[in-house]
Amino acid sequence: MKGGQGSNLYQKINSVIPDDLKDLVHEIRKWGNIGAHDLIANVKKDDANTILDFAEKMFWYLFIMPSEIQRSKNRRNQKP
Repeated sequence: MKGGQGSNLYQKINSVIPDDLKDLVHEIRKWGNIGAHDLIANVKKDDANTILDFAEKMFWYLFIMPSEIQRSKNRRNQKP
């Protein structure tokens, strides 16, 4: 993880992700570990859809929302 501090993904996530998102990101990480390391895992479609939803929300919060906020500020500060 770029810029993260620590020797494993858990520590790196904790060093760069805002506190209010850590549970969400660790839940994604844990399901990812199941997919990567447990070849006989019985992951249900509902589980996969939930994690996809979590990932979309995480990316929205981290990457899209900041630019949306900046655009809103720019519009609000524009002179008529």
